[in-house]
Amino acid sequence: MRYLICLLMLCLVPAIFSIAPASARPDMTPLGKNIADTGSAWYHFTTRQFSSADGKRHYQVWIGTPRKAVPGGYPVLYLLDGNAVMSHLDDPLLGRLSQGTPPVIVAVGYRGNLPFDRKGRSYDYTPPGSIDTPGEQRDRVYGGSREFLALLRDSIIPGAEQGIVVNPARRGIWGHSYGGLLVLDAWLHSKCFTRYYSASPSFWQGNFRQVDQLRQQPAADPSARLFLMEGAEVQRGRGIPVGVRWRTTAQIVSQLREAGKTFTLINYPGLSHGTMFPTSAEGAMLDVAGVVPLTPSPAPLPTPGTAIVNQ
Repeated sequence: MRYLICLLMLCLVPAIFSIAPASARPDMTPLGKNIADTGSAWYHFTTRQFSSADGKRHYQVWIGTPRKAVPGGYPVLYLLDGNAVMSHLDDPLLGRLSQGTPPVIVAVGYRGNLPFDRKGRSYDYTPPGSIDTPGEQRDRVYGGSREFLALLRDSIIPGAEQGIVVNPARRGIWGHSYGGLLVLDAWLHSKCFTRYYSASPSFWQGNFRQVDQLRQQPAADPSARLFLMEGAEVQRGRGIPVGVRWRTTAQIVSQLREAGKTFTLINYPGLSHGTMFPTSAEGAMLDVAGVVPLTPSPAPLPTPGTAIVNQ
């Protein structure tokens, strides 16, 4: 009997360890209809399509325009990973936005019915020099953020805002994980936005090259506001040194503040990397609308445990 139990445990161990990494990955279940399809009492939605300059990536962009008029022009918020964003958007949230100065919502996604385009976002959202964790996703290409920023500037922004009176002084961009890296790269190299919401950025990408840029390079527009949105729950990462992500985040926060830059740390206790996605997106929308302004977190970053899982 003891022999049989030991044999059974040996058979189960590979299965247990094969399940653990998969549970850390984002849910890639194909999406159904979203609020743009079913309709909203508060917003009117249209869609537009764009393609990358090299013709390899194709984008679906949802534009949500408030039914409530805003004198002087609407604020506008661009949200990356737009397919997943639209799957979380509902009318109660849009109603809350309409209690303030509701923004035009521009969800920038990829054509198709998956919540995330892993190959597309790996290239578009990561800065030059980015690489993946050793042994992971060898079929992906990285480092195309500057091309994507040019596409935003030259095609997506003019196309999304065509025929809508917006206030460019209240134009923001939000992104999570790799999207958080894109937001930081935009803060360094773009003047298209005045508010930058970087949620759980994957700082480890490219051996922390972007960390060095953030330390050494000023923002493209010193008057623009940068929000770093972090969850306080740590998880086991894939090949990332234990605790290094939190130490790096704390160091960046300290150095940005010492440099006197406009920077706000928003800490979300109890939220993991994955659960930060919908919460931080909602927080950015409510902040742009002036309904629930984001305020600095008084609590310091938690003590490093294990590294954060990144998508």
